[in-house]
Amino acid sequence: MESKNKVHEYWKNPDEKNDPINYFNGNKRTNFIKQKIIKIVDDRSKILELGCNVGRNLNGLFESGYCNLYGIEINETAVELSKARYKSMNKCAKINVGAIEDEILKIEDDYFDLVFTLAVLEHIHTDSEEIIFKNILRICKKYLITVEDEHKKSERHCPRKYNEVFSNYGFDEIEFAQCGPKTVGLSKSYFYRLFKKR
Repeated sequence: MESKNKVHEYWKNPDEKNDPINYFNGNKRTNFIKQKIIKIVDDRSKILELGCNVGRNLNGLFESGYCNLYGIEINETAVELSKARYKSMNKCAKINVGAIEDEILKIEDDYFDLVFTLAVLEHIHTDSEEIIFKNILRICKKYLITVEDEHKKSERHCPRKYNEVFSNYGFDEIEFAQCGPKTVGLSKSYFYRLFKKR
């Protein structure tokens, strides 16, 4: 994996493949995560998406009646695009621009009923994983959802088995599914995991 600074710089200014404008596509993924969230927390719950990009997933929840929505996103352009496209959602959602390992430290203990990620933790540098994983436990009151590639390794991908990771950080896995192109629009190396805080 590249250095943490290089990984951060890439996601602040990605190449064409990961241009934030492309992240408005992917409704199958949004519908998948939205349905999982709706089953476990009500619309008054405080929900945080780590690495929310243009806010497509948060907007999906907003359109389903959720308004206590929060996000952390390293790419300022993605957040500006979100404000332009999802004006109503952005009136009630709060999205902070910055690296997860910096922004997560500013959050109160047990603040969120649910924290979720979709293809974000796989890009977290090994130098940052302990501080991020430990603080997910600290800020999360009840549930954590991960949808992550657990196999791909590259200069910006770090494969992890999230059931093992989060069992070491105070969570029990209560639901699991392998993702696929038909159900989620992702490859079979992605896994959905629902955790409950001990």
